[in-house]
Amino acid sequence: MIKSFVKKCTLLACSLLLTGAVSAENSFSSFAGAAADFNVLQNGTLTVEGRGVFAGQYAIDNKVIFRGDFVINTDDILSGGLFQDTSARFTINEASLSYRFVGNSILQQVSGFIGRQESQGSDLFVKRYFGIRNFSSDFLSPQLYYAMPGIYSYEGAGLSYVIKMAKPTAFGFYATYDKDLIKEATATTKAEYAPHINLDLRYAFAWDWGALDSGIGVILPIERVDTAGADVIMMLRKVELRTGLATLLEVTGTTSIFLQAGVIKVQVAPPDNAFNITFDDLYLFLEPRFITSYFTYATSFFCLPQEALKNCVYARNPIGFNIMAKSGNFLLAGHTARGGAHFAVSANSLTEPEKNYDVQITPFIDYSFLSGRLSAFAQIRPAMYQNPAEFINVSIGYKTTL
Repeated sequence: MIKSFVKKCTLLACSLLLTGAVSAENSFSSFAGAAADFNVLQNGTLTVEGRGVFAGQYAIDNKVIFRGDFVINTDDILSGGLFQDTSARFTINEASLSYRFVGNSILQQVSGFIGRQESQGSDLFVKRYFGIRNFSSDFLSPQLYYAMPGIYSYEGAGLSYVIKMAKPTAFGFYATYDKDLIKEATATTKAEYAPHINLDLRYAFAWDWGALDSGIGVILPIERVDTAGADVIMMLRKVELRTGLATLLEVTGTTSIFLQAGVIKVQVAPPDNAFNITFDDLYLFLEPRFITSYFTYATSFFCLPQEALKNCVYARNPIGFNIMAKSGNFLLAGHTARGGAHFAVSANSLTEPEKNYDVQITPFIDYSFLSGRLSAFAQIRPAMYQNPAEFINVSIGYKTTL
């Protein structure tokens, strides 16, 4: 099924390329990457899991824009034989259709989408509308990425409206419908979901020495049964609020500060309208950066929800700090390369950090190869030296623009 879908996507991309070649007003751009994660289990067995990503954009006369972002993750490709079928999970991160109204000084865009679109706090929004350079954090960015993860996502099936001024300043409005899984399906019962409607407002602007992206939203959980147990069309018992911002401030030409902060969910429930917030709903990331002639240094302080760490390769726990040193470009076998390392100390909680802390050292190298970049890193946890599966993990990946 996945092979058939990938084949159809490839044929569609080729047809779009051929169509775009007919008119100079049309354009197609894409990003692709693949990686293999190597791990040795306690019994000495080698496992290899694969990851792949493809993202594409096709624009017609710079007014109609199709976007797609797809991810595939496989199980161990060696367990059943290298040339045998391997179980895999396919995810649509974004599939959207947008129409732009372009004026002399104002740009307006209306979009319909499924999946995720321009997550709050990511650098994707300001790159798309302001054309500024990446300001993503190396610590937060996954190995295969073209945009930094956000604080929370505009996720589900929805509509968005963005208006960009000439300053540059932009406002965004998002309305989405989504369902959260609350109970897995069994042999005798169906899976249960909790539907909700999300309404969000976004404000972003850029200037010569930085950029800011902020947002605030409301989550409306929908219930189908009232207090008496009778079925109803829709019932709202509570309201959940969320907010977040990301900003980059360039203090000098060699020093900058990056900040991500927000609250993923604050529950307000009657009758007393009390605020209900948990530690896992808070998001805080602060990173001063220093650039010299030969190296880039960054020190990160973080308090993140577990969901934000899902794709982070440099730390395992939600609270801690990370120190990164990265070289500038240097020549290696006739190609440019960069290298460095992360040193992270993290804990599960602030109450007893000495009992559940983790230390991880992650050396990495990034090497230009053909039209893309070849990357490799090793996750080393010194305290786990007696357990090979936890002591060291190695990953090799490649990403390119097409």
